[in-house]
Amino acid sequence: MLHFPNVTWSLSVLRRAVLVWLGIRAALFVKYGGEPLSLLAIVLIVALTVALVLYDLRRSGEKLFLANLGVPTSSLGALAAAPPLCFEFVLDVLVL
Repeated sequence: MLHFPNVTWSLSVLRRAVLVWLGIRAALFVKYGGEPLSLLAIVLIVALTVALVLYDLRRSGEKLFLANLGVPTSSLGALAAAPPLCFEFVLDVLVL
């Protein structure tokens, strides 16, 4: 069962996910322009975003702190995956 952290910690994870996703998309835009991405590229963007956010949480010691409060890593990963999934859906389905 997923147990999410309180609002303050959740917003911190969501903010990191948004910033990491923006950085990845900006780098891809500089490299490839505005070309639409394949489904595999979108999945890799989301996976890379989650991995980098979890790494940052581990690096700063917040992952261990939240684990001591009973928040599993899978909940943090799901929370970190929410913004890039929503944004990719908007970009690829609604905009293009």
